[in-house]
Amino acid sequence: MKKIEIHTFSELLSLGKTPEILFWVGCAGSFDERAKKITKAFANILNQANVSFAVLGSEEGCTGDPAKRAGNEFLFQMQALSNIEILNGYNIKKIVTTCPHCFNTLKNEYPELGGEYEVMHHTQFLKSLLNEGRLKVSGGAFKGKRITFHDPCYLGRANNIYEAPRDVLEKLDVELSEMKSCKQKGLCCGAGGAQMFKDAEPGNQEINIKRTEEALDTKPDIIAAGCPFCNTMLTDGIKNKKREESVQVLDMIKPFSEMPLNSRIWIYQSNRKFINLELEDINIKISNFLKNWTAHGSDLFSSYEIKYDRFIIIALDESHNSAGGCSIDSCVHFIQELEKDHEINLLDKMNVTFKQGDYITYKSIEDFKILIKNKSISDKTIVFNNLVVDIEDLNKNWEVPAGMSWHSRFF
Repeated sequence: MKKIEIHTFSELLSLGKTPEILFWVGCAGSFDERAKKITKAFANILNQANVSFAVLGSEEGCTGDPAKRAGNEFLFQMQALSNIEILNGYNIKKIVTTCPHCFNTLKNEYPELGGEYEVMHHTQFLKSLLNEGRLKVSGGAFKGKRITFHDPCYLGRANNIYEAPRDVLEKLDVELSEMKSCKQKGLCCGAGGAQMFKDAEPGNQEINIKRTEEALDTKPDIIAAGCPFCNTMLTDGIKNKKREESVQVLDMIKPFSEMPLNSRIWIYQSNRKFINLELEDINIKISNFLKNWTAHGSDLFSSYEIKYDRFIIIALDESHNSAGGCSIDSCVHFIQELEKDHEINLLDKMNVTFKQGDYITYKSIEDFKILIKNKSISDKTIVFNNLVVDIEDLNKNWEVPAGMSWHSRFF
């Protein structure tokens, strides 16, 4: 897999290169763990579309949006003028950002302070890349999903940008379902106006909970939002409603049943059955691992399933990103940690698991051969063929008669 390349503006200028755009990352995209995934994903898309871009790196400061919304105009102007000096010093003309707060401030409030730039939200830029044929997308894991889009205030009502994000979503072959309050009548997530950084005011209901309820009324598989702050507020709303398992706010981990049939898989068989307390811990740890599983800084679209309380099956949709040596090694190290935590054996591929009626038995190769010699098992005994390579292969060739698997060599 091609490594994501991200350069600073100063680096490229020193090489005599002028980037097509400046990617303004923003505070959330730089420091918030969830928003950092958006930053990496967008950078990956820019690379795939062969867009020449750069970031400011450590030279990028807060746009001043929170200070201005909180009423501190003096601090806002200090932050804005510092950024404008750097932007004008590099003669930057075009800026793209994933944050509507940064977008609105750079586009509408910097000009009066001497900062004149063409500013685009990333959904607008993605739409232009799609229209120009520089970027091609397919539904993949999102195809056929019911998605409702939440309009960020500073993208929608403040700047009248409603269609660009929806047009991009429709390219994924999804079913768009609108909330009761949408577009010009959209409801705030509760984080705007610097509210993200202060305690809630007295009232009967948090705004993000009310907005989440409107989203859930559309019966979505996914709630999409083009803003890191909205993502955080809606994710919290989903957690409040205890709907994390059924509704996602554009998360990267997918249900195993919804993974493409050609998804690559790895099967780890335990030498014993997991007890209930172990299952709870293992589920949490695998989920957390996959949510942060990357290859060269890019998120991997993955899922998992635990079968018969003893098989851990990890699946990867390689139509998005492929796992390289380092990412596979990280998965193996994670499995090794599970082995230590629960005193189990998950990595010995030469041991055999098979069925005797409804009972599942785990034996060493040598013991398996002895059972064959004693005619306790035959080539019709159902074995688990853990050499299957993808989900389609898993469905067809995992639980098969021993005579139809690699175990046939012993008969």
